[in-house]
Parts: sequence; C-alpha cells; structure tokens
Amino acid sequence: PRVGFCRTPFWDRLEPTTRRLLEGAAGVLARAGARVSDFELPARFARLADAHRWISGFEMTRNLAWVIDHRWAQVSEAFRNGRLSDGGEGSFERYRDMLQLAESCRLELDALIESDDPFDVLLAPAAVGEAPRGTMPIPHPWVYMIWTVTHVPTLSLPVFSGPDALPVGAQLIAARHQDRRLFACARWVEACLARAGLPTPTHGFELD
Repeated sequence: PRVGFCRTPFWDRLEPTTRRLLEGAAGVLARAGARVSDFELPARFARLADAHRWISGFEMTRNLAWVIDHRWAQVSEAFRNGRLSDGGEGSFERYRDMLQLAESCRLELDALIESDDPFDVLLAPAAVGEAPRGTMPIPHPWVYMIWTVTHVPTLSLPVFSGPDALPVGAQLIAARHQDRRLFACARWVEACLARAGLPTPTHGFELD
C-alpha cells in the first residue's frame, strides 16, 4: 500500500510520546513494504476545526429552536454555554463562509489523495495522547475534525500504549467513498504493527 504520513497542522500540540509512536509506526510500515511518504495538508486546513464548530453550532441551535423556546430550563448549563452559545453568536455570513471553506477543502483533499500516484491511506494521530483516566476526559476535537469536516472515512486503531500503559490510537484515513480500501489497509497496518512489537495496550486489539 501507499501510505501518506500526515502530521496535520496540529502536530506540535500532541504529546511527545504520541509523536514518537506515530513516527515509529511509519518506519515499521515502510520496512514491511509500504511506500510511505510525507503527506502535507495546506495551512488553511487548520481552520476546519473552527469551521466544524461554527457550522454545527449554527445548525444545532436552529434544529433545537423548539427546545430553546419551550424547555430552556431543562437544558444543561454546559450545553447552553457551549454549542448553543456558539450557534446563537454565529452569523449567517460566517456560517456561509465556513460552508464554502469546508467544501473547497473537501475537493482539495480529494485531489491530494487521489493524485496520479494515489495514496491508499493516510496515517495520522487519533488523539493528543493516551486514553485519560477518570470519567470526565477532556476532549480534543481539533485532532480529528479535519477528517469529520472533509467527509472522509476514518478508522482509529488503539495499537500503542503510552507511559501509563493506556491506549494510544493511530488513525487511518482514506479518500471519500473508499471505505473498503480503508478496511483492507487497516487489516494490513494492524498486523504489521502487532508483529513489530511496539508498545501495545495490555489487552491488545484485533480486527475481525
């Protein structure tokens, strides 16, 4: 397979262990026979996390208009001050601009993956670091919102473990509508990383 190693515009915000594990994984796949090369996203793709915030907030607030009008007291404070606040503050002009940004990035990503020598999958981080302890983890949606907004199929493999022996994921991404390709490559990637003996979660993981 041809694998694009995508550090994404947020690479420096990941935990050092996550960066090392992903770089090690790229090396393992190359030694196993994959054609691995860097895959760089244009700088404007960093805006897609905000695009998701403003698009989904704008639509969510309007979809829940009846609830806001009739059941406001029953809406949690976190939801009021979060997504609903975003939606109420977002103008139609910003919503339209974010829709246009998202669609143009989708087309650009299609062209980058499905080039003259197309990539089968991209390898990218699935999270900032290993799974957090406790029942109220802090989400980091900017890690994966690029792929959510661009409508590409993704699959996260919890194939590593971090300093506390908790899972760290590797994310694989394929071009739009290439779900079968994604699953086929995920089987191969998981098998290669398992054979390599990289730090793995205590309970392991297998693709059925």
